[in-house]
Amino acid sequence: MAKASSRPGTAFREHRLPSKLAVMKLELLRNAAALLLQLSVSRAACAGVVACPSTLQVEASANAPAGWESIPSNDELPLIGVTIYSGPPRNHVSLMPSELPSRHGLYLQQWDLHEEPWLECRYKEASIARQLPKELKSCIAYYRHPQRKTYEFVRLECE
Repeated sequence: MAKASSRPGTAFREHRLPSKLAVMKLELLRNAAALLLQLSVSRAACAGVVACPSTLQVEASANAPAGWESIPSNDELPLIGVTIYSGPPRNHVSLMPSELPSRHGLYLQQWDLHEEPWLECRYKEASIARQLPKELKSCIAYYRHPQRKTYEFVRLECE
């Protein structure tokens, strides 16, 4: 609200100090925004750890029988799926996923994660694995189910 000053030709603006309630609301909003930013950054950081490489470069060489020569191959294998384990995959304790209702033509599998979850990324003729962050509680794998009998892996989301 502008008020005229006692001096001619000048005006000043009256400033009111914010109420205690307004200051508290502003502080609450600021803290909530900071928390949301922190959660989104940590979730993005975990999500980055979870992603399987879309292809895996493999160099292979066969043990050729006597009189034969092995020709090494250098193949790029496509990602075909994922498996979640309780503990390292070498222990062979894979978790059974729950099937969820299909969404937008995608077949979904969900795993509830436990103490020491591991992710296996499966490729056409090889696999790689790594331990997942302990903060994650569940993962959902999305597969496209074309008319063929095989499922096509689309993506993995973990929270």
